[in-house]
Amino acid sequence: MGAWGWAVLAVLVAALAGAGWWMDRYPGGWRFAFHQQYAADRSRLEARRGTLRRLEREAARSLAALRADLAAERAAHRSRIARAELRLQHLRDPGRGPLLATLGPVDLYQCRLVLSAGGGTAEYPLEEIAVRSEHTEGTGHLHLVLPDGRQQVVDLPGEETDRAALAEFTTRTHDAIAEAKRAKPRRLAEIPEAEAELAEATADTAGRERAEERLEQAEADQAADPRIPGARRALDAERDRWHKLTGSRPR
Repeated sequence: MGAWGWAVLAVLVAALAGAGWWMDRYPGGWRFAFHQQYAADRSRLEARRGTLRRLEREAARSLAALRADLAAERAAHRSRIARAELRLQHLRDPGRGPLLATLGPVDLYQCRLVLSAGGGTAEYPLEEIAVRSEHTEGTGHLHLVLPDGRQQVVDLPGEETDRAALAEFTTRTHDAIAEAKRAKPRRLAEIPEAEAELAEATADTAGRERAEERLEQAEADQAADPRIPGARRALDAERDRWHKLTGSRPR
């Protein structure tokens, strides 16, 4: 079959599909679906369908918009709470912070000193420790005073750590400890405000409640609106009339 033949076949298939769809909408036989004699009957049936379809779509769009508003209000409420929780959590425990320097098994972060040894790690808040260093017989030594008062010495072989690197790391650690000691009182002083902010964010449900009320009112209004039930009854009556006319009831 040539290209022209395939084109004709495609047109015929489309026409048959369209005719089948039309006869499904207006059942009862070819003449009821296509003859001009029943055009007014088809128009009345289609008008009833169109009225119901329009009213249902308007109602659905209205509720969809209100549900979207409610979802947005809920998301905004959750987001505000999450921000307040995050701030409070950071004030109570700022974590490690960014990495500032590394020397052998010791990592200096903005708020923590992390020591890796024996296959594990230990970390200490900077404001709770002290540190000094020395370099003897080709080996660097980092002396730590831990939060519980115990002392720990970290040995750094000379081939890994020279005097300049050890001195620079110690200076940076001293500076970080000093800043951590200054920052802690500021953080602790902000905690009551952050707690109040979280409580306020949690309690502020006014926007969400208004959106819930608008949706509930719209649903109640639609349930009481006689237009859609009336349009359904009118369509059912038109279907009954078509059934009486043709012997087939349309959907």
